Amino acid sequence: MTWRIARMLGVAAALGVLSCGPPTHLVAQAGGPGGAPVDAAGDTVPAGFGSLRRDDIVLRFATDQLQLQLLPLDERVIRLLAPDTYRSLAQLLESRRAEVAEAAQRAGMSSPTLVLVTFYGQAPGARFTPEDVQLPNRGQLYRPRAIVPLSPTWNSLQLDQRQQAVALYL
Repeated sequence: MTWRIARMLGVAAALGVLSCGPPTHLVAQAGGPGGAPVDAAGDTVPAGFGSLRRDDIVLRFATDQLQLQLLPLDERVIRLLAPDTYRSLAQLLESRRAEVAEAAQRAGMSSPTLVLVTFYGQAPGARFTPEDVQLPNRGQLYRPRAIVPLSPTWNSLQLDQRQQAVALYL
């Protein structure tokens, strides 16, 4: 089953995955806890001091075969998450920094926007096509320019029930 996500995401993309605009350059906050980054616009929410749960910011879409979850990884978003969730995502990004940089270079990108994409199997033998995740926003259609797989099941393009495949989309 080929899963065309673009139709399902029409209004949802406007909720914030890409509507934030390009990433803001971060500068260290003098005297902040652990040198917590603060964006140039003067945002004062220190990283790791948020209180939101991951479920509060994840976009979910489902069919009878698959569930798709999109988690924007912009610093301005993840800093609002609870400390343990923030640390977990920050460690994930740090551990994959080289792979992301290499993928961005191959795609000709200097400052990619990252989204954590997870496909969950809702039925045995659920098929998915990673490149079909498309986000329409303000009259533009955003497609992944590069994908960094995080789970061994990613390249199988098929999931069993309750199985997941995870990747970073640039």
